[in-house]
Amino acid sequence: GKVHELDASLKETATTEVGANPTCLVVATQTSGFIATSRGEAKISWVSGGEVVRELADSRMTDPMCASETPALSAKGYDGNAVVVLVSDYEGQQLHSYLSAQATIPSGAAVGTDDAFTYGGAYAVAGKPWGVSVTVDIQ
Repeated sequence: GKVHELDASLKETATTEVGANPTCLVVATQTSGFIATSRGEAKISWVSGGEVVRELADSRMTDPMCASETPALSAKGYDGNAVVVLVSDYEGQQLHSYLSAQATIPSGAAVGTDDAFTYGGAYAVAGKPWGVSVTVDIQ
């Protein structure tokens, strides 16, 4: 599966291989570029400037359909930061969460690492999840 990037005049600016059967393309909300989900290869790719800059493949994801990042957390004076990726697993009937980089919580403590994904767990759903999006509720 190739993704073709176009500019405002619809001129092709890049072509990137993202894996077989890409099913979902979303704008990366905390990292640059976009996120592509390859159902055929069961992987998630971060694409920036016409190149795959990071990939997530995990045997716990049986049929990834779509992935989304948390939005930036600059609301209500919140001073923590965490990039969480949520992945819908169609045949697995689950939503998987991953910490995508080291996170800093308001106390200043750090969790996770910058060079690896940290699995956050899965949430079983009654149906087969197709799309996924992430919101943040800071009270």
